[in-house]
Amino acid sequence: ALLHRAGTLGLIDATRAEQVSKVYRELRLIQHNMRLNIEGPCRVPPESVEVAPVLGLWGDVLEQR
Repeated sequence: ALLHRAGTLGLIDATRAEQVSKVYRELRLIQHNMRLNIEGPCRVPPESVEVAPVLGLWGDVLEQR
């Protein structure tokens, strides 16, 4: 919700905010399924989630400083 709001207010790119929100939801779904299947610590391998939008947003935010 915060990413969406930041995108709507123009603090970050709205398209990027939606992409990062999608990545977050995917990550949480994987973690949720791991917990349901009692798979121990919920460590998600980096290759399981597309991190490019997150890294892009991180770069955008740091460049604005």
